[in-house]
Amino acid sequence: MLKAGVQGEGLLHILKWRLLMQMCKHKVDFTAISNGNENIMIKDVTTDLNAILMLHADVGKALVYIVNSPLLGRETLSAALGELSEHLVATFIGGARKARGNNGFDLVGPNEEKIEVKSRQLSKWGGSLQFNFGTHSATANEAFCIAWDDTVSPPVIFAAFRAPISWMLEKWGCTGQTSYSIRTKLKALQREAHSNMLNTSS
Repeated sequence: MLKAGVQGEGLLHILKWRLLMQMCKHKVDFTAISNGNENIMIKDVTTDLNAILMLHADVGKALVYIVNSPLLGRETLSAALGELSEHLVATFIGGARKARGNNGFDLVGPNEEKIEVKSRQLSKWGGSLQFNFGTHSATANEAFCIAWDDTVSPPVIFAAFRAPISWMLEKWGCTGQTSYSIRTKLKALQREAHSNMLNTSS
């Protein structure tokens, strides 16, 4: 029985977790769902990554500990979510994390493709949340943009998108800039993913 004080987004958060638990219980093939149409240039992989996250309850407990600890703070959580994002994507694609360095990518895919992973937090950026890629990222093959809802405990992935770097350069490339190769916003990614979904279903 839910307490009377649980309203709005709190209730939505609880329902989301229950739905994901059911999906994991029935072993839905999320990769097949996500990759079912190869003509889609940008794919919403929110459910896929959250489903993997739900399989590791200890990770959720660790994130709650970081949030509640008087000795740890926002930067610790940001670093943890960034590393966790890479692990989730690596598990999802069957790839491996790359050693740290200015390579322009974080993961190596099963076919040696270079994959960049960007992680952002809603509590820090809200509606203006952006994904900025350095010039080195232009050499990668694919990108995952992950927005974490860290206003709930434990944090969950609010939205996650997968897209080719070449396509992102055409849409949001920063020609003539020395600091960034691509700059885009969460709203723009959501809009493009929604448009692709409508086009493929029509």
